[in-house]
Amino acid sequence: RAARLVDKLVSGISVHPGKAPMFSDADRIDMLKAETRKIAKATDTKIEIVTFSDLAVVAARRNGAEVIFRGLRDGTDFDYEMQMAGMNGAMAPDIQTVFVAASPNVRHIAANLVRQIAPTGGDVSAFVPPAVAKRLEGKAAKQPEWHGRPTGIRAHKNRRGGDCRRAALWKGHDARADRRAAFGHSPSCRLHYRHPR
Repeated sequence: RAARLVDKLVSGISVHPGKAPMFSDADRIDMLKAETRKIAKATDTKIEIVTFSDLAVVAARRNGAEVIFRGLRDGTDFDYEMQMAGMNGAMAPDIQTVFVAASPNVRHIAANLVRQIAPTGGDVSAFVPPAVAKRLEGKAAKQPEWHGRPTGIRAHKNRRGGDCRRAALWKGHDARADRRAAFGHSPSCRLHYRHPR
């Protein structure tokens, strides 16, 4: 939709040093280039893919943009994006924010939910393009395998006084440190495991 409104569209991938995305920057650029190629041809629009680690308005200026397009799925998006547009407008009055409503067939899709479904082997083909689904399947295949039901769980109180009931078996990993990392083990919570036989 944005490509129909401009002659040149720059798609920016935000890079945060403190975050570990599922795909590398190079992989994300490759996927976006592949998916936008048809759009560029159909709309006769030049589309570029860039990464940025600074403010969006700074990246927009660097790429000669006059408009920032933001997609809206629902009212929650609108409230957040209105605040963002206000802040960006104060920092860069020469750059306008344009809201674009998401298409009905993708309005319900949330990236964080897709990232939760894919590693467990769930089918994400209804939420992402086929090429992206294939890459996600490849990522899921490299993940350690969940093994059966959680066993050996003994409910107890952790050091902060809360109930601790989180445990599961991790096939092929015997080291306690591995299990701790796999389950986001908190130092205040001591889990009890029984190895699968």
